[in-house]
Amino acid sequence: MMKKIEIMTESESMLLIRWQSVIDVSLNQQVHHTAQAIRTVFNESIRDVIPAYHSIAVIVDPLETSVSSLCDAVEAFLLTFDEVMIQHTIRKLYIPVCYEGDYAPDMDELSQYAQMMPDEVVKRHTAPDYPVYMIGFLPGFPYLGGLDEKLHMPRKERPRKAIAAGSVGIAGGQTGIYPLQSPGGWQLIGRTPIKLFDVAALSPSCIHAGDVVRFVAISEQDYDAIEKGKKRWDLYTL
Repeated sequence: MMKKIEIMTESESMLLIRWQSVIDVSLNQQVHHTAQAIRTVFNESIRDVIPAYHSIAVIVDPLETSVSSLCDAVEAFLLTFDEVMIQHTIRKLYIPVCYEGDYAPDMDELSQYAQMMPDEVVKRHTAPDYPVYMIGFLPGFPYLGGLDEKLHMPRKERPRKAIAAGSVGIAGGQTGIYPLQSPGGWQLIGRTPIKLFDVAALSPSCIHAGDVVRFVAISEQDYDAIEKGKKRWDLYTL
C-alpha cells in the first residue's frame, strides 16, 4: 500500500514527491519502486528522477511539458499506482575493502569506542547486505543503511581536509564510501581499491540508489594487486 505522500512543484523545472521524514528500509524501497515507475511511465517528459531517503526529485523536460502539468499527471498516476506491479531489479555489488594499516586510520579509535577488537569490527561491518538509500554529498557517494548498532559512532569533531578516494567510513548509524578525494568527518575504517566514480564513463557511478552493497575484507597485498590490475575483481560475483 502506498504510504501518504505530498507532491509539490519546487521550481520551474522540478517537482518533489515527499513521504514522511524518517529513514526506514521499507519506505526507502517504496521510494525506489515509485521512482522506477515514474521513469517508465513519464520517460518522454522528464530529464531525470533522483530518489533520496524519503523523497523523489523529478526534473522536467521543458520542451515536452510544464512542471505543473507533470505534477497533475504524476498525482493522478500515483492514485492508482501499485508498486507490486513494478519490476524493480535490485543489483548486489561486492566491494573489496582493506581494513588494515594506513587504509583504516580510525579503526583503533572505533574499536575502543565500540569496546571490541578490530577483527570483530570487520566481522560486523562485512556481515550485512547494505541497501543504498541514496547518492549524495559527492558524485557517486552512497549512503548505506543497515549498519550494526554496535558500530554506530559520531562523526569526528574536526573533519579531515583530505580523505582518499575509496575510503570507507562510519558516521552515526550509517556507513558509506568516498568515491573521490574530499574533505570529510566520517570515521575511516577501510578503503577499497575499486574506482567507484569515473566522470568519463557512460555511467560514471558504479553504485546506484536502490542497489545493495556487501563489503568483503581483503588483505593489503590483495588491495595492491587489485589497484594495479594484477588481480581481477568482479563487483557482481563473489
